[in-house]
Amino acid sequence: MTRIFALGPVDQPVAPVVWANPHLAGVTLGASWAAVNPTQGHYDWSVLDAGVAAAKAAGKRVMVCISPGVRAPAWLYSIGAAGLDLSWWLGWGPKIGSLVRRPLPWDTVALQQWGACVAALLAHYAGNATVEGYKVTGAVNCQTSELDLHWDRGATTPEIDPLTAWHVVGYRPSLVSAAWGSVLRAWSAEKTKTLTIMVGGWGLPPIDDAGHRTGNPHGDGDLRRALMAQARSAL
Repeated sequence: MTRIFALGPVDQPVAPVVWANPHLAGVTLGASWAAVNPTQGHYDWSVLDAGVAAAKAAGKRVMVCISPGVRAPAWLYSIGAAGLDLSWWLGWGPKIGSLVRRPLPWDTVALQQWGACVAALLAHYAGNATVEGYKVTGAVNCQTSELDLHWDRGATTPEIDPLTAWHVVGYRPSLVSAAWGSVLRAWSAEKTKTLTIMVGGWGLPPIDDAGHRTGNPHGDGDLRRALMAQARSAL
């Protein structure tokens, strides 16, 4: 049976007209890591809770998606997480051309704090029948919940393209794979709800484990497939 879920806004309430749509089975509720985890060890689920309550009242279900990457909290860097600044190039969000930071996927501080956030999220909605499941996110998300590390557009300065920037900070597929393994271990604690992953076709830098650029204009498809294989095994 096919069911349709609407994609809700991030950190904003879903419009009443969406809940009233009889053709929708539910809505994906979006929130930024910064919004739900405003300070280290403290969580604010209020926007998501309001969406869950609205869904229940409308007789619908929700998927929950927490976006990390550029939506990571600022305090993360103050406790030692390493980040990478890349210029913004999309038509939504920050000013185009402004530098926006995201944690390095393999940074241990960021991975530890993300794991804590996931654990808190799963505990908060444990047993809540309105919450059907979650989008698996963490480490390998840059702008959205898709597997995407932003390497083919924008620049850190007029002289440095994003692919070079990833190369400079030591990007290696093996580091990304290990980080993804940490993310999957956090989400694998969920045993009863649906877990989904959004996969794009372009999102991983074409750099091999020797640090060489492969030249593939479509990104590292081998790593993308390997990450999916990891997910199938772990979840």
